[in-house]
Amino acid sequence: MEQVSAKTVITVFNIIQGMRVEARQTSDVNIKSLKFTPFDSQLLVSCGSENIRFWRIRTEGNISPGPVKLGSQNSRNADFLSLDFAFDSDF
Repeated sequence: MEQVSAKTVITVFNIIQGMRVEARQTSDVNIKSLKFTPFDSQLLVSCGSENIRFWRIRTEGNISPGPVKLGSQNSRNADFLSLDFAFDSDF
C-alpha cells in the first residue's frame, strides 16, 4: 500500500507468476491494516480510521470494496488498527 495525496493505492501481485500485477485499486478511505482472509484467496479485509472493509479481487484486475456498517456511534473518531482471524479447519 502506498499513500498518494490522501488516496490509498492497493496493488496485489501474483508472485508465483513473476511479480505480475494481479489487481489494483485506488481508494479514498484511510487504511491502517490490510490482510488476506485465510479461507478465500480473492478476499481481503482492511481497517483504518472510521472504517472496516472487505475487498474482492475481480477477474478484470480491479478490487471492489464493501464497507462494514459499524453504526455512527461505534465508528465515529475510532481508529481500527489491527485485524485477526479465527479459523477452524473442522468448521
